[in-house]
Amino acid sequence: MGVQKLPVEIIILVLENFSSTHHSSVERAELASCSLVCYTWKAIAQPLLYRLVNIQTHKRIDLFHDFIVANKRLAATIRGFSLVASIWGNTCPLSPSLFVDILEALPSVRHVELVGITMLGWPDHNRPLPRPSSLKLKKLVVRDVRNGPYPNKNHSRVDLLRLFAEVGELVLTGNVDDEGAGTPAIETAATGEYGGPLPVVRTLGISGPDYFLDYNGTCGGVDGERLRAIDVDVDSEVTARHAGKMFRKYGPNLRELSLNLCKAVLYERPEDTSMWDALDVGALAQVERVTLHIRDHTTVRAKNRPVDELNIEFCKAYDSVLSAFPTCTLRELRWVAVEPMDEAVTLRLVSTHLTPLIARAIEQFSALEQVVLVVRRELPLQKGAATLRKVLPEGVASKVNINFEDGDGPED
Repeated sequence: MGVQKLPVEIIILVLENFSSTHHSSVERAELASCSLVCYTWKAIAQPLLYRLVNIQTHKRIDLFHDFIVANKRLAATIRGFSLVASIWGNTCPLSPSLFVDILEALPSVRHVELVGITMLGWPDHNRPLPRPSSLKLKKLVVRDVRNGPYPNKNHSRVDLLRLFAEVGELVLTGNVDDEGAGTPAIETAATGEYGGPLPVVRTLGISGPDYFLDYNGTCGGVDGERLRAIDVDVDSEVTARHAGKMFRKYGPNLRELSLNLCKAVLYERPEDTSMWDALDVGALAQVERVTLHIRDHTTVRAKNRPVDELNIEFCKAYDSVLSAFPTCTLRELRWVAVEPMDEAVTLRLVSTHLTPLIARAIEQFSALEQVVLVVRRELPLQKGAATLRKVLPEGVASKVNINFEDGDGPED
C-alpha cells in the first residue's frame, strides 16, 4: 500500500508523533517534508508545522503580518507565537499597533512570548490609544523587553496589558523603559486615557520591578478582584520590596501564592529577617494555597556550599515568611524540591530540615487540610511519606493529609 492510501487516522498519528511542544528544527524539517508528499499529507502537516511560530527580530515582522492576513486558513492553525531577539540585533523593532494587528489576525493563538526585543511607542499621529480590547490569551510572557525609543513627540508610552481583555497567566520580568523617554506627549498617556474595564489577569508571575507592570499601575492596574494567584521569584531585597508592594495592592483577593527565595538566600545571604519582612505576606488575607520552592535548579551552581548548610538557610528563610502569614485561611501548603539530589540527601531534607516547619505550620494554620512535598523520583514516594510521618511529633501528622508528588525537573 502506498503512503497516499494510508487511512487518514494513521497519517495523523504519524505526523503528530513528529510534533512536540517545542518544535525543534529537526521536527519542523520533517513536517515540511511530509507536507510535500501529497495533498492529504499537506492538509495534515501544515497545521502542525504552523502550530508554533517563532520569529527573530532581524526579520521584517510586517511581512509575517501580511502573510497571515493573506493565508487565513494557516493563520487559524497558529496556537503559539513568539518574537525573540536575534543574535544579529533588533533591526526590526516591534510597533505595538502592529503587534495588535498580528494578534487580531490569529484567531486561535493562545500563547505569546516576547523576549529581548525592542518595542516602539504608540504612533499617536495615525492611531488613537488602544480602546477596550477583545483579545484573550492563555499565557503571555514578556521578558527583557526594552520599551522605546520614541522617535518623536507623536509617539507615546502604551500600557501593554491594556492591549488584552484577559490573560490567564502573565509573566513579566526584566522589562525596562528607554532612557530617552519623557516628552510631554508621552507623559499625557500616563494619565489614563484608555477608558473601559481594567484588563483581567488570573495569574501573575514577577521577579522584581518591571516597566510594563509599573506603568500599568499608573494607568489603573489590572482587575484586582479577578487576580487570583501570584508567582514570585525573589533574588534581592529590591525584588522583595516590589513583591510586597504587589501584595499590598492585590493581596486582599489573592487565593494562591508561589514563592521562590532560593536565589536570594544563595546570592544575598541575608543575616536577619529584614528582606523577608519586606515581602509583607501579612497582606495576603485570603490566601488558601501556598507553594514554597525549597530547592530549585539554581542551587546546582552552589557547588562550594554544603548541601545541608543550604537546606538550613532555605528553611530558616521560609520559617520567617510562614510566621508572618495570616493564620485562618491557608488550606494547602506545598513544598517543591526538584533540584537533583540523591535519596539520602532528600531524606535528610525531609526528615531533618522540613519536619519542624511542617509541624509548626500544622499547629499555626487552623484551616490547613493538606501538606504536599513535590520531589524528584530519586526518592521513592512511599518511603518519603513513611519517613516524614515517623519523625513528626506524635499526633501532628494525623491532623492533615501529607502527600508526596513526583517533581517534573529534567533528568540528569
